[in-house]
Amino acid sequence: MKLRYHLDRKHDGLVVVEAEPQVRNIFVYSQTKNIIRVPLPYIIFAVRYTKNGHKVVYPGIYGSGLHVFCRTEPITKADDRVCFLPTDSRSLGLVCTEHSSDNKSFKSLKELVNYVVTHWWGHLHMVEYQPFGATAWQEAKFENLHKAQWTDAGYFHKALHIQKSYGQPNERKIPSDADFTDLPWPADLEWTAGEPPPCARKSSYDEW
Repeated sequence: MKLRYHLDRKHDGLVVVEAEPQVRNIFVYSQTKNIIRVPLPYIIFAVRYTKNGHKVVYPGIYGSGLHVFCRTEPITKADDRVCFLPTDSRSLGLVCTEHSSDNKSFKSLKELVNYVVTHWWGHLHMVEYQPFGATAWQEAKFENLHKAQWTDAGYFHKALHIQKSYGQPNERKIPSDADFTDLPWPADLEWTAGEPPPCARKSSYDEW
């Protein structure tokens, strides 16, 4: 995955990471099967965090901790249009992660994002059956994904800003002129007390 955007403030922040198209198994609520194998477009994960000393904290659903959207092309700017995946359209992209993860602390931003995204892959999703349900999704091909009836979520920065989710709108906002070029993971958030400072370590967090 790639880090596409990072908004870091004194007490909190937001990262946007993007997973490339791939075929994967996902877990769904179903009367016939609970695992379906589907082609996925570009998936955009917007993960919020707060700060507690040298640690970063995942706020969970009540802090609008994770939103998931998709595109058939990489995201390049804040006013690119995004869509809801069938897994998360019911809640307008907001994911209800397990409450045991609410306010969970991590040593680094990358560790937090890895935890949250891994949780999403193993999440039991409620897949909407219209207009692009589980059966049609399973039968889709990569070359036809752009023709699929993904539910439009509007402009990305507005999708995060005005949708029905927890927290105040100003806590969810991304500037309309935000830059979504590939970014390295911020070294200052990779450092924790008792470890060598960033300048003493060789690391690259462009992808993992």
